[in-house]
Amino acid sequence: VDFLYILNFDHKLIKVGRSFDVERRIPELQRESGIQEIIKLRIFTATHQEIYDLEQELHSELRERNFQHYADWSTECFENDCQFILNKLLDQCSLEEML
Repeated sequence: VDFLYILNFDHKLIKVGRSFDVERRIPELQRESGIQEIIKLRIFTATHQEIYDLEQELHSELRERNFQHYADWSTECFENDCQFILNKLLDQCSLEEML
């Protein structure tokens, strides 16, 4: 079992990532980013392979649409403006949504 998370960092950027333990990952991301306000937008669960595949597909699609946000602490960050297309893509997936 794995989790795909969509997090909003201080209303400035979106991170699309995966973790076996999202609640433990958030404090790590706060330390890495220096941003304390992290809001969980959506969380999905499935097998590790399904989560990994969806994560990579979302990253590719968002990068192709020029939503990449360059942060020195992560390569999985995207501009806040990506939320509409990101939600559209996630609404089409068949994975179980937790949040």
